[in-house]
Amino acid sequence: MRNERVRALDLNDQQLTQLLKASSVTVREWALRTMGERKMERLPRAELVAVATNTHERLFVRGLAVRVLGREAIDSTTAETMLEILGKSEDIQFRRIVLETLASSAGASPSLVERLVGFLKAPEAAIQFEAFTTLRRVDGARNAAAMPADYEKASRLSDLIGQNAAEAARTGLGLLKAPNLPAYVRCTALRSLAYQTNQPGAVQALLTAAGDEDSFITELAGNVLNSLPPVDAQGVAALCDGIRSSNDVVRLHALLRLSAAGQKLDAISDAVVIELQRIAREGASARETGLCLEIARKLGAEIAPAAGSLVGMLSESSPAFRDLSKHEVDRIRGMTFATMAAMGTPPEALEVIVSALANSDESSVHEFSGAARAAARLGARGRVTIPHLLRALDSRETGWSGWIALETFDAHTSTNAVYTTPQVEALRALAVLGANDPAVIHALRAFVKSAPADSEGIDAGVGIPNAREEAMKALSNTRGTRGLLGQKATPRGNRE
Repeated sequence: MRNERVRALDLNDQQLTQLLKASSVTVREWALRTMGERKMERLPRAELVAVATNTHERLFVRGLAVRVLGREAIDSTTAETMLEILGKSEDIQFRRIVLETLASSAGASPSLVERLVGFLKAPEAAIQFEAFTTLRRVDGARNAAAMPADYEKASRLSDLIGQNAAEAARTGLGLLKAPNLPAYVRCTALRSLAYQTNQPGAVQALLTAAGDEDSFITELAGNVLNSLPPVDAQGVAALCDGIRSSNDVVRLHALLRLSAAGQKLDAISDAVVIELQRIAREGASARETGLCLEIARKLGAEIAPAAGSLVGMLSESSPAFRDLSKHEVDRIRGMTFATMAAMGTPPEALEVIVSALANSDESSVHEFSGAARAAARLGARGRVTIPHLLRALDSRETGWSGWIALETFDAHTSTNAVYTTPQVEALRALAVLGANDPAVIHALRAFVKSAPADSEGIDAGVGIPNAREEAMKALSNTRGTRGLLGQKATPRGNRE
């Protein structure tokens, strides 16, 4: 409530300045945010500097004050104060904000430029690159007599990126092959590869950088790799090498690139099989395993050599679930079953499928859904799962109708996620396994009579299969359904 009252205030510049001394950190933060968004006649520089230099203030609030200061060209006195802050802080993100603000220094003195040049040798790549960017923007640096040769090299490449992107990429690749390159030059070279189509060696160079010990370089390389259009056969081969890497960050970025929409998955099945075998043997992060399973599902029968590993991953003692949360385990188990179904469920998976269907509850809906899909691919031997599949037709249990993304681990960030429900997956399995089964026919008839004609509470734009329609389809595969099959389901509008 207090936050809402503060946001409703309509204060002038002087009143906002007074709030920088308020006892409430929420009020001070709001005042700074408002200053950053509002056009002010004159920034209260002294008050902002006081907040920025207050070591008892929250670092986030100090950072806001520094950012607001950077809205105007700062004078030499303020620049000197910013340099003092820079030297005393150990927080990388805060130091980057300070360097960014120093870029607005008007008529930077040779002393300021010289001190900024010193940060080109900082141990952190993020600080080096921010110092380089700041120097590029400071007027005084243009006329400095003795800038480092590596600075000039990176500066020329930055200019080339805007003038001739393809040539810049070739130049950047050449620089990345040089030994002992300063981090800010490497970062500039990595940036030069962004959005370029099939530059020979680019994917390998980016994966190499993704394995760097510095997290800034790793993140930058990953972002550039994901910016690339679909890569060619040479790039795919490099990504396969990345999947086989001993570095978990490299493997993750290779999988992310391969899972991107529009990327062809030719000639990668061997690498994916090796990765699934490694996960079953050693484990991996939930995201790495999920991405690998997502790709494996798309490959279908091509990953049949990994059938034993997939079954092994589903054992309770599997290393694949070490250190994962309960929710992550449910997601991974569901995706493993879905991958089996796409591949062709191996007979030896029957026991774990029956166990999953029999023991799943509201906390393991992905597992139940995936197991139902895998059961449908078992043929006649899958009929033993029918009693467990019928559990999902119980309308008293609302968890069976909750919508989930079974095939995509990063569903919240994917625009291509396909949604389903445990009930729908059970009905689809019953349509395959329950033909001519009186108990199934009876249960499906009862479900059709009681199920809603449309899904409720679904977000706009998300298509969810309707359970009643799925039950009607299941009945069409059984005998004794005349009369019911003449009924038409209620249209679902634009939800498909």
